[in-house]
Amino acid sequence: MANTKIQTFVQADQEWSGGVLFVLSLFKPVLGIEFEILSSPPSQGLIISNENETSIKVNKKYWRHFGNKEYKECHSLFCQMDDLYYLEKIFHLVNCVQEYDSSETDAYGRFSYYHSWQYMNHNITKNVVLETMEAFIRHYFRGTSFVKPATRLFLSHDIDTIHGEFMQNGRYYLKTFQFDKLKNVILNYLVNRPGWANMDFINRLHDDYGVKHAYFWLAEKGKQNKIMNADYSKNELSKYSQLCNSNGLHKSSGNADFRAETEMLPFRCISQ
Repeated sequence: MANTKIQTFVQADQEWSGGVLFVLSLFKPVLGIEFEILSSPPSQGLIISNENETSIKVNKKYWRHFGNKEYKECHSLFCQMDDLYYLEKIFHLVNCVQEYDSSETDAYGRFSYYHSWQYMNHNITKNVVLETMEAFIRHYFRGTSFVKPATRLFLSHDIDTIHGEFMQNGRYYLKTFQFDKLKNVILNYLVNRPGWANMDFINRLHDDYGVKHAYFWLAEKGKQNKIMNADYSKNELSKYSQLCNSNGLHKSSGNADFRAETEMLPFRCISQ
């Protein structure tokens, strides 16, 4: 619930209107500040308009590039943007625009952390979006109180493999002469007990600390598009996912879309 309401007018039908409204909507769940959208400019409050002298600044060049899907230009502007363009900065970070159409990817097509703005600027441990939202309120609405959000932790587990223990753990224990642990790995292999299908242990561990979590499973097995998917069968997927209260889809490297893969799973997805 919002602690503070700020009357707000955002000029409609501009290339930046939708993005600005989206960013303003984030303040209520994060800081307890609701921007109440009006159909005409208020005498006091927030005005974002091309036709009003009291309007806050909007970086039209950024929004034009975004509308034209020129995402590299968006990121270039973001990196040198004036401090007063709070809304554009929040939009850029929340939507991970730096990753759009980027060629800085790994073998799986994933954006490389080592080429990210966060890594380059050594601020991965900072909540930059929250800091920017707070700075926006302090700059334009000095004295307005906001709620400091409590930190929440949610863990997700992508289940790519459950049969990797024999080769990966086994090789390590052999090289480091940990023969007692190697014996357990060999035993698991001989009785066909996947050592990495340890969802029951993970569940107990998270329950002990009150941590919410979910598992994301691959619907496809084997290699597709030169990328390995699950190493577990449909029967194993059905068996081990029953140990978990919250399950979702971990998209495979195949050509099937999300809906098709979701329908392959033996459970109802909480997310994708």
